[in-house]
Amino acid sequence: MKKKLFVIFMQLVFCLIVTHAQTKTITGTVSHSEDGNPVTGVTVEVSGTTISTVTDENGNYSITVPEYARVLLFTFTGMKTVEEPIGDWSVIDAILEPD
Repeated sequence: MKKKLFVIFMQLVFCLIVTHAQTKTITGTVSHSEDGNPVTGVTVEVSGTTISTVTDENGNYSITVPEYARVLLFTFTGMKTVEEPIGDWSVIDAILEPD
C-alpha cells in the first residue's frame, strides 16, 4: 500500500513540474498610434483562454502564458483590437489605433 501511494505521489509531483515548465512570461508596452503615449488599462488576453492582465500607468504589462498559446489580444474601449502572434517572443509591444 505504501509503495502504491508513493508511486501516485511521485506521478503527481512529476505532472506539477511538467505543467509549471510549460509556461513563459511575456512583457511589453502598449502605446497610442497618434502620439506614442502609453495606454493605461488595456486588457491583454491570451486568445482562446481566460488568461489576461491589464497595462499599468506606464502602459507596461507582464503575462504568463502556456507554451501552446499563439496569439495575444490587446483591447481597449474606443480602440481597435490588436492581435499579435506570440511565436518565440518574450517581449511584445503593441500600438493601438482609434476605432
